[in-house]
Amino acid sequence: MYGPYVPIYPVDSYSDSDFISSLPMPPPYESVVFSYDDIHYGWKFRKNLGMYVQINDKIYGPYNDVGDLIFFGDGSKYAWVYKKNDKEYIQINDKLYGPYDITGRIRFSINGSKYGWWYKKDNKWYVQINDGGLNKSKSYGPYEDYENYALNILVFSNDGSRFGWAFRKGNDWYLQVNDEICGPYSDVWDLRIFNNESKYVWEYRGKDALYYVQINDKTYGPYFSVDKLRFSDNGSKYG
Repeated sequence: MYGPYVPIYPVDSYSDSDFISSLPMPPPYESVVFSYDDIHYGWKFRKNLGMYVQINDKIYGPYNDVGDLIFFGDGSKYAWVYKKNDKEYIQINDKLYGPYDITGRIRFSINGSKYGWWYKKDNKWYVQINDGGLNKSKSYGPYEDYENYALNILVFSNDGSRFGWAFRKGNDWYLQVNDEICGPYSDVWDLRIFNNESKYVWEYRGKDALYYVQINDKTYGPYFSVDKLRFSDNGSKYG
């Protein structure tokens, strides 16, 4: 048996007892999450005004707030984002990353061999890519701030061999796939990497205000508009 815990109220609600009394009683912990192999399990809970994460019989914390607990790869890796003293951190197993001003959600390849996140530190944006060894990592950037963001969603292939994201520099957008930078574009979106990792694709608006489709090193267009691309499961057919 685990516990006892106190109800998980919104972090800011503890200063207002009338507000607390008007809330429906929340559960004292969030749903238990299991790894794919069912060896690891965990949940987050509140105790004495602090938030904690429990993985099997080990407890981490206290924190001011905690994001979603995730397991990835073969189940041997688990991670969460937490906030403490107005800074954000990422915890992956017993390895701690940060502090950051802001950090994004952790993204990972299906097999868990690569994972990463974007973060903001000292008013500059970066992308961090880690391999499965936890101790090998590479940061990309800095990138310019643009309306309080600089990067769009980080994408990985299933086996982690390819990864990419878009970023803004000046008035232009660029796409990075592994260590290769493509652009400049007026806009770029919808990076996808196929299941067999042999093809990756994105759509962009060129400096001529027309639209293009890029599949690996081959460019299609220009077009006045582009509908959403469709692909077979293995990426061998598309249109």
